[in-house]
Amino acid sequence: MGGNFGVKVGHAEFGQEEKTVTSVIEQIKQENTRLVLYFCSSQFDQAKIAKAFQGASRDPCLASAIFAGCTTGVVITSRGFQSNSLAAMSFNSDSMKVGIGLGKNIDKDPISAARVAVTEAARQLDTTPDQLDDKYVGIVLIDGTSEVEEFVIMGITKTARRLKTVGGSAGDDYSFNKVFLHLNFEIFSNALIFILIKTNTPFATICTNNYLPTQKKLRVTKADPEKRVVYEFNGRPAVSEYCRAIGSKTNNLNPEMFVTHPLGINIGGNYYLRSPLRAEKDGGLKFFSRITENSRLTVMDPGNLIAETGKAIDTARDKLGKISAMIVFNCLLRYIESEVQRNTLEISKMLSVAPVCGFNTYGEQYEGLHINQTLTMLVFGEE
Repeated sequence: MGGNFGVKVGHAEFGQEEKTVTSVIEQIKQENTRLVLYFCSSQFDQAKIAKAFQGASRDPCLASAIFAGCTTGVVITSRGFQSNSLAAMSFNSDSMKVGIGLGKNIDKDPISAARVAVTEAARQLDTTPDQLDDKYVGIVLIDGTSEVEEFVIMGITKTARRLKTVGGSAGDDYSFNKVFLHLNFEIFSNALIFILIKTNTPFATICTNNYLPTQKKLRVTKADPEKRVVYEFNGRPAVSEYCRAIGSKTNNLNPEMFVTHPLGINIGGNYYLRSPLRAEKDGGLKFFSRITENSRLTVMDPGNLIAETGKAIDTARDKLGKISAMIVFNCLLRYIESEVQRNTLEISKMLSVAPVCGFNTYGEQYEGLHINQTLTMLVFGEE
């Protein structure tokens, strides 16, 4: 699979769906397009977006392309973080081979759904999941309201143990009501899409957050992992104990407090974040991730968002040399943090070192983990 690595990015603001898609297609169209990856505001009529892409696929340049994407609140391109928008990235067939799988009804059996999706994607590339080595990489898009992302990732990891995977949980402009995934002109909820890429172009999967561990520890003594709710930390009511740990004098929690003080779990010396979503009426604290009883969590303090983003880009450069494209999955809480600190524009500039496309997520996937308040990236170098 030699040849050129062709990638283009397009963006258009909210408008009539067909015109919006047409505008984006004109920006990303290239010969022998193999994959069109797109992210759009849930404010669009999703059925009309899918139909518009189907119409665009009649162009000879796009005739053999796979189309996949999802809804979000904010898309990311070199123009920055944009709400009420559609963004897309195209890759030509010289650069990669692509297989794609769909897993349905993930609320009932997410592990099996993931296995089905990975196996189908591998089949399309004339291989099997156990043969997926470092020439392959996976991208996963998951219904961000399903609350089963951990099990989806478990299913992917069990099915293809050597495969590196990154991805994001689809959103819906922060209403947490209904999200949509797009696959070849159909729309789905309660589902996952698994995109399998084989390429000779060097690539790296990158994960970064900017939080630092404190000495404050919280042990989960009562929880409902299925609902992602913790009821007690250290044998005390979860909300009041969390507030005590972060130094708050009030139990009236707000999103800014959650953004400032997520909790971390130490895995192999690295801290991966578990972010609170809201205080429940029954006194529990609901999270964006599943937390089990007896888990030992660490209260995290914010570090330097700009510096850590820069380190992530530098890590990619160290691994690849020149960066030719990036697909990024940025937690919505990380975006809120950048807005509070008024450095979103600077973050945008840092992510624009190459053609970039991505979205603000309801959760991020990296290797075998579902995490929060993190930036995960699939970064391509040059052949």
